[in-house]
Amino acid sequence: GIWLEADGALRGALEAVLGPRVAECAGMTPVGAAPVAGDAGAAKAAAQAQQAKEQGLPIGTGAQPSADQQLAEAAARQAAAEKAAGVRANPGAYDKADSDVRRVLNPDVFDGCRIMVNKNMSQHFTTSHEFWLGSQMLQSGSSYHFGATVAPSDAVALIGRIDPSGQVDAQYHHNWSPALTTRVISSLSPDAARSVIQGDVEYRGKDFTAGAKAAQGPYASVNYFQSVTNNLALGGEGLFHAGQGYTHIFARAKYHDEKNQATLTYSTLNQASASYYRKVNDRVGLAAEFEVNLSSNESMMNMGWEFMLRQARIQSTLSSEGIISAHLTHMLEPGFSLLFSAFLDHSKGQHRFGYGVQFG
Repeated sequence: GIWLEADGALRGALEAVLGPRVAECAGMTPVGAAPVAGDAGAAKAAAQAQQAKEQGLPIGTGAQPSADQQLAEAAARQAAAEKAAGVRANPGAYDKADSDVRRVLNPDVFDGCRIMVNKNMSQHFTTSHEFWLGSQMLQSGSSYHFGATVAPSDAVALIGRIDPSGQVDAQYHHNWSPALTTRVISSLSPDAARSVIQGDVEYRGKDFTAGAKAAQGPYASVNYFQSVTNNLALGGEGLFHAGQGYTHIFARAKYHDEKNQATLTYSTLNQASASYYRKVNDRVGLAAEFEVNLSSNESMMNMGWEFMLRQARIQSTLSSEGIISAHLTHMLEPGFSLLFSAFLDHSKGQHRFGYGVQFG
């Protein structure tokens, strides 16, 4: 998650809501990494991270529990209390129902060389620099991005990233109350036709979550997710795209307990999908998904695994199309990590490898 000493939970929430790519452009610090020691607080955090490393604690317990861990532990405590009281818990957002599966099955795959430098300028302001060289995934072969994140309070966060061509990606996140959140997401390009702006609102009740989105097109959607029991949630989403003249409806069911998470989705596109996540223990997670087009009878399956070792995080996936991908983050010291990535497409005879370093 994104590092922030006083309110790391907010940054973790941002990553869960806005996605890892947003976290990356905002100055991402990998699980277990500590900030660059630029002041007394950072130096103390770095010392704590070093102590945790010497004690052999799992990665992510470096200067403090990671934001994701804080959120998971808090959610688990609240869910246990509500379950004991016979109260149905909030099921989370409709589009985040399979978030654990998405995390495992979408490793950060890249090729060439990447260098990332993250700096905590203050408790509420971070900056990042990312250099990506020798890549076949980029049209130009290389890129540079400067990112900044401003979080003046627990309720507000501004995230931005810009490259030399003038491409600007920006996000505004505002928690008006524990139940109500609004977001504005924009991608502004020198070519106005490629610019996109989207706004969404999310309301979290005691046992349901409702949301709505709107973007240029015009495009609009509404969704609703309701807990039926402590372990089962049902919901749906409807979307309308005026520019392309279509309307579609999606229905979703989710089952979850302490170790398992399963979802089933069907849409009026005549497509169905199922996903499953298994938490083997605190360090190992397994995931799989299956998608089928009922009109053409075409299908696809992906499976993956995630290992959280003492100083490393390993992710790998395998698809029914013969594609294998893997990503390794290895923390050598607090604030310094090595990155390795691989992508193999056996059906097309393609392969890509990447390596990088991350400071801060």
